[in-house]
Amino acid sequence: MTASQLTICAILLLTLLCFAWGRWRHDLVAMTALLTAVLAGLVPTEAAFSGFANPAVISVAAVLVIGRTLGSSGLLDRATLWLDRLPGGTTALLALTCGCGGLVSTMLNNAGALALLLPATLAIANRRGLSPSLLLIPLSFATLLGGMVTLIGTPPNLVIAQMIRHSGGQTLDMFDLAVVGGPIALVGIAYLVLVGWHHLPERMPPAEPSGGAGLGRYHSEVIISAGSPLDGLPLPQLEHRHPVRVHGVVRDGRHLFGRREDWSCQAGDILLLDAEASVLDTLLATGAVRFSPVHLAGEPEEVCEMTLPPQSLALGSTADSLHLQQRFAVSLLAISRQGHRFEGSLSQMRLGTGDVLMLSGSAPALNKVSEDLGLLRLAPRDPAIRPRHPLWATACFALAVLASTLHLTTPSVALMAAVVAMVLIGALDLPSLYRRIDWSVLVLLAALIPLGDAFASTGTADWLARGLASLPLSQTPYGLLALALLLAIAITPILNNVATVLMLGPIVISLAEAGHISPTPLLVAVAIGASTDFLTPFGHHNNTIVMGLGGYQFRDYSRAGWPLTLIVFGLSLWLIPLAFPF
Repeated sequence: MTASQLTICAILLLTLLCFAWGRWRHDLVAMTALLTAVLAGLVPTEAAFSGFANPAVISVAAVLVIGRTLGSSGLLDRATLWLDRLPGGTTALLALTCGCGGLVSTMLNNAGALALLLPATLAIANRRGLSPSLLLIPLSFATLLGGMVTLIGTPPNLVIAQMIRHSGGQTLDMFDLAVVGGPIALVGIAYLVLVGWHHLPERMPPAEPSGGAGLGRYHSEVIISAGSPLDGLPLPQLEHRHPVRVHGVVRDGRHLFGRREDWSCQAGDILLLDAEASVLDTLLATGAVRFSPVHLAGEPEEVCEMTLPPQSLALGSTADSLHLQQRFAVSLLAISRQGHRFEGSLSQMRLGTGDVLMLSGSAPALNKVSEDLGLLRLAPRDPAIRPRHPLWATACFALAVLASTLHLTTPSVALMAAVVAMVLIGALDLPSLYRRIDWSVLVLLAALIPLGDAFASTGTADWLARGLASLPLSQTPYGLLALALLLAIAITPILNNVATVLMLGPIVISLAEAGHISPTPLLVAVAIGASTDFLTPFGHHNNTIVMGLGGYQFRDYSRAGWPLTLIVFGLSLWLIPLAFPF
């Protein structure tokens, strides 16, 4: 290997390790890697930010804006309300929710589809007395399956389409992937509805009938009230009498230290509690405790639960740094951290994808914090809220899809024209437009595209491809196809789907050249494999979001996901060569 090849391999390896570690945001890691490659002379200075002009990045930005605009238009909210009115048990409900999730994710991308259907699914589970753990993994998996069907179903599909075009393959139309992804999605959803959910535990009790999501254990800070029955109670007796865990006690502004068995509660003490939402409600209702005034300004007006999706601006922030009371007149009451323990105070928690915040405030204030910070409310929105021009917004999107399908223009131009049209007709205002772009995804894409080019231009992709071509599996076109698919399936849980296709794309193109076949079927296999993340909770953000909401453990994903992974693998090996010949 040459010095440049060793350097690009070292940069990419460190980048992948940082992605897998998850300590820093993916966009920050990718931009750092890009700048390192520029300083090392592997990426020309004038091409350092060429990724931002890539049509795939423009298309992804437009899809994100359109998806969130249609999702907030109210049309699909109303469509989900009739799900709860239909008869049937768990299987029928799964068929409806997973079917809707797969269908919506073909057009609004899989993350947007989950954000749309998640509140309705939780509300239905609440009213029907079902455990959310039976519904949420199937819903998440169904949205990933639906993303395989169209060019805009998930960002990696757009990236792969660009790679296919640049490598001399055919130009992918909006629905070309449906020949492969459509049957896979149908069979996969059928498996989830008929078989897959039986592998999931009914780990969490049904949500409380109060209308909240009732989502597992919360970390909160409460004050022991004057005259409380807890006053003078030894800490072990408190934890025995009430199913709570006390992580710390603050008395007169100082944390108590020493043996927990020696602590006794006193009026005015601040308890750092870990408790179920229902237990916390009981303690508050009886007057035994009240929320700490540090986090509560006045009496709670309306209490709701919100989770952090991957595009939230609150990711990586501490509760204190968000200044919720000063900026939004909203109080933070408790945080659920996907079952992970946290022994510090509420204000010190660094928020991550899937965390659930219990917030209180007026309805307008809660709406504002949800919109400005990109938080996802875990209850259906008020159907009385009047959307702005929803039918016209839908028509703009439909015309963009039609124009792209008929080759009247490219997908990036058609989709961006739809965004501009939505602004002109008043369905989308400019401040909302910029808030609805997931800048972290765009920066990740734009930073990794030049790195991928450097990976190919230094000959590193060819060197790795020659090593892979020597494997027995690589001696036939079907073997190369299986290898590309296996690599994508194995890597996407460690990275994310966007990074997976950008890293593997140059390698499989070189593999195709070495095997004297078209790169198109191998690249399509990478796109399918990048969406086949059914084994872990952290490979795709949808799986991460539902982890805490469903009370899942790591093994729950693989128990339900292994058969689905095998289904996708087998159908892909059969369908891809039929649709995209070698």
